[in-house]
Amino acid sequence: MKLVNMIEKKYSDTGGRIHNSSKVTRIIVKNGAACGIKLENGKTYDAEIVISAADGHYTIFEMLEGKYKDENVMRLYYDKDFEPKTSTVFISLGVSRTFENEYHMPWLFFPLEKPLIIDDKTQ
Repeated sequence: MKLVNMIEKKYSDTGGRIHNSSKVTRIIVKNGAACGIKLENGKTYDAEIVISAADGHYTIFEMLEGKYKDENVMRLYYDKDFEPKTSTVFISLGVSRTFENEYHMPWLFFPLEKPLIIDDKTQ
């Protein structure tokens, strides 16, 4: 939580405003570009950049009202024969040292100690 508070403070100190507990219901689009948001309470806010932190389905089909879906998007969300890929978490660390003498592996995998079950499927 401390990291979130630091990011929020830095954002506020540079002129940004945080609106907590405000559900976004629509991403406002003009000339094919996202330019703002509409909240559940009806308020709208203009923005130079809109970044959705919602899941892809809600972003595409709710906030963008399904206007920007294509064949690939429909296949990913609705094709029963589509086999989803295993989820990945990417972690990037800034470290104040070099690693030129260390063994380098392009990917590190940390297997789960117990199987993860999602929607009755074991991952």
